[in-house]
Amino acid sequence: MSNALVKNVYFVQPEGVMVEHQSPFKDQIGVWGNDNFSGLYTASNLSSLSSYWYQDFGTRVQILANFFQELGANSLTVARYAEEAEIGEPWQSTRQSLSIQDGSPIASAPAGDGRDLRLYVAGTDGNMKQYPFNIESASLGSPVSELHPFSAVILIPVEHSLTLVSCNCSGGFLMQQDRIKALLKPSRTYLGLSATAQTSSLSFTDQRVHVLYDEDNGPAVEEWQIPTSGGRKTTGQNGPLKLIGKVAINPS
Repeated sequence: MSNALVKNVYFVQPEGVMVEHQSPFKDQIGVWGNDNFSGLYTASNLSSLSSYWYQDFGTRVQILANFFQELGANSLTVARYAEEAEIGEPWQSTRQSLSIQDGSPIASAPAGDGRDLRLYVAGTDGNMKQYPFNIESASLGSPVSELHPFSAVILIPVEHSLTLVSCNCSGGFLMQQDRIKALLKPSRTYLGLSATAQTSSLSFTDQRVHVLYDEDNGPAVEEWQIPTSGGRKTTGQNGPLKLIGKVAINPS
């Protein structure tokens, strides 16, 4: 396709205001700027932020979702934007009836064709829990403990560092820290991250992770690629993460 790849990056400013940066901005390739989500919501002081983007090129549907703790609430808030055939509605938010630990890590992983997610948050007891979430209906299910038949890579910010957990239907949940050792640096405070979504329309080689961090010089964002395993296995995400480059935080 001749159109430039659209990229959205979501982050929280020091005062809690949530921001959406998009490139190309106003059809300017290589330029980043604030999009419609910016300034609509204020997150709590310790809130994590997890973003998910679902696309189906066949039905021309795309859904953007952000999971976070809203200011003044210890529950989970989901802000959602849906578009069909390039006709979209304004961003809408829903406070879920789910109490989570203040500052809980928040992560999501696709199951099936990408509309059904597995959402991971810490309960008020501090234990990580797994919930089914349908991004199309914005419905949250009851917590589940059994392993579902799906594969996922879950990158979670924990205590200003990052933890990588890999899950599949045969091996269960496994720690995979070696795959992100290039990303981890002792001089950094990791503030948040977001990843592109796996859908039936995108290949694994399209996956990106955007990492928000601070090295005492103010916040910065890096873009990393999740490569495939290599060899004959072209659909698995088992390679180490590779740095693509930095993302400008301030629009040009």
